Amino acid sequence: MRKTFYLLATLIIIASIVYLSLATLSLPSVSVSNIDKLQHGFAYAVLAFFFCMSLRTWGLNRAQYIITLLFCAFLGGVLEIVQSRYGRMMEFGDFAADVIGASLACSFIFLRDQRAA
Repeated sequence: MRKTFYLLATLIIIASIVYLSLATLSLPSVSVSNIDKLQHGFAYAVLAFFFCMSLRTWGLNRAQYIITLLFCAFLGGVLEIVQSRYGRMMEFGDFAADVIGASLACSFIFLRDQRAA
C-alpha cells in the first residue's frame, strides 16, 4: 500500500510540475521579489521527498538520496530548456532553486533517518 501511495504521489507531482512549468498561465502578479524561486524550491522539495520515499519502498535505501538529487536536477534542467521553446524564459536561478529545494528535502530525510538509527 505504501509503495503504491508514494509512487502515485510522485507521478502526480511530476505531472503537475511539468504542466505548471510549460503552461502559459495568466495569474495575478504578486509583489514579493523572487517569489518564483520560492515556488520552484518548494515544488522540488515536495517532489524530492516523495521520490525519495518511493525509492525507499523499492529497497533503494543507500542510493535514494543521490538518485533523487540527480533526477530532480535532470527534470529541472530539462524543463528550463524546454520552457524557452514555449515562450517562457530559461533562468539559471530557477534551476538553482530546484536543486536547492531537492537538496533540502533529501537532507531532511537523511537527518531524520540518522536520528532514528
